[in-house]
Amino acid sequence: MRKKIFLLLLLVSWLFLLFWGAAALHKLFHQYRLFTVISGSMEPALQTGCIIVVDTRPQAVYTPGEIITFQEERDYITHRITDLYYDGQFYYRTQGDANQKPDKNLVPHQAVVGRVVYATGTMLTLCVNILRSRLFFLTFILFATAGLGTRFRRKKIR
Repeated sequence: MRKKIFLLLLLVSWLFLLFWGAAALHKLFHQYRLFTVISGSMEPALQTGCIIVVDTRPQAVYTPGEIITFQEERDYITHRITDLYYDGQFYYRTQGDANQKPDKNLVPHQAVVGRVVYATGTMLTLCVNILRSRLFFLTFILFATAGLGTRFRRKKIR
């Protein structure tokens, strides 16, 4: 009887930790978004191909010097804030570090996705891009299939 109660308590504790962990992961994954830098407009701060982590928690105002990601029509752009304006709402003047001139349009506060909090280094970016490539996927499938094939073949012989 004690063993059954212990197992029941262990199961309930495990389920509680599972749901608590799932809730924490849900919050974490909704707080941050990942983007890949596809142009050199922010070099050397953000290398082409690097993956950036953007904190999407609402912020009252972003300050000049911060790097933000914003949406312009269907594109997401990551540039540094150079100036802040207020005309009934906040607007940001942005510019890529490698660009000679600031962006033509001011960015309204509502268009900002969030602030860049992390960018991957060169080696991590290379590893992630290899793992995401079709060639890696096809190679993995080929080796996994070959490994399973030899395993099943060995079992039939015995």
